[in-house]
Amino acid sequence: MGSEMCIRDSLMAIYGVGKVEDHLTTLTVAALFRRRVGSQPVVGDTLMLGGLRLRVRAVEGGRVSQVGIRLPH
Repeated sequence: MGSEMCIRDSLMAIYGVGKVEDHLTTLTVAALFRRRVGSQPVVGDTLMLGGLRLRVRAVEGGRVSQVGIRLPH
């Protein structure tokens, strides 16, 4: 998955993500990683969001360019 769409339009709409704090829904996935990691994300960084596990798969030019998604069991 690319990382430039906002969470509301990508993860919430496509995957039916559970409850996400309102202030996070307009962030891009890349911006969410920057906020949660607290520094420049690197390949392998992982976070949980509404039951999904997101992992940085690629970084290009200092930006998260690809994210892997693991759905809940």
